[in-house]
Amino acid sequence: MWHRIDRGDFVKASELQRRMASGIGFWEVCEEYELREPDETSHHEYPSFKLAPKYPPKRDDKWRLYRPVEETPDLFLKFARLYKGGGYHFVDSTFVDSILDWVHQYGLSGYGNYSYFGGPEETLSNYAGSAYWAAGILAMYEAALNGDEGAAKIALLEEFLWVDLAGSEFKGLGKQPFNEFKAEIIERYHNGDYIEYALDTAKILVELTVRHKCYPTLYPRETVSDPSKIRAGWGIKSLLGAMYLQMYWLMATGGDVTRCEYCGRIISLARPYPEGRKRRSDKRFCDDACRQAHHRSKKPVQDVPS
Repeated sequence: MWHRIDRGDFVKASELQRRMASGIGFWEVCEEYELREPDETSHHEYPSFKLAPKYPPKRDDKWRLYRPVEETPDLFLKFARLYKGGGYHFVDSTFVDSILDWVHQYGLSGYGNYSYFGGPEETLSNYAGSAYWAAGILAMYEAALNGDEGAAKIALLEEFLWVDLAGSEFKGLGKQPFNEFKAEIIERYHNGDYIEYALDTAKILVELTVRHKCYPTLYPRETVSDPSKIRAGWGIKSLLGAMYLQMYWLMATGGDVTRCEYCGRIISLARPYPEGRKRRSDKRFCDDACRQAHHRSKKPVQDVPS
């Protein structure tokens, strides 16, 4: 059964990881955002329009604080699914509407200066490119998760061709030369294993982004005299960092999860709490409902007498 990553997967991964790390960083959201034309008079293309808060950060009555990683555990998934096709940096009216809805709910991404109140890099083009990359990483991971060689090949060489460490370097060559180059690399150095290359690419891109946009820290921040109250945690430099931390956690659960044989959802094999017993590694179903549904689906269909 093909399994598509959904919110439940991210929620479960977040629960698993937050048992070991707490105190994830905050982000701020303005009450209202608007599109602004670029400052350069010679570049007024729609994709170069910027997203900006309507009110300055000093207006406390117009801003709210929240924990994006904890309060919206599937933020990466929501962002990746803003991409509806069209390729790298594709912007149309539908995408503009979806991005405006997005920032009103979750805030600006924090491009460039990692600021929640915006900057010159908060352009529609950058949002489109980021959504394209997130969707590509998700497509590659799902293909590997399902062992689907065909889906991996389509993601790598067609729809998400440029989601690659070498993508920006080869952009000037054009699509076909890079397609051929990439296929040759996979054949030569990965024995033609598209699943292996897809998983490796997703892993490296997520790891590098988290390394750049997040940082390890110790909590609580306030003064304490009891060493037992110190916990490992994560800080985020931007909302984009928060998203990729969630994907990092999802991928990191590989050793502590299995999948339900009926619905495909993640099943935790980790201890429910630090002192608890680890769950059985041969667990096959989420719960009794999935076990019974799986059993019913395997029963032979009885012929109905005419």
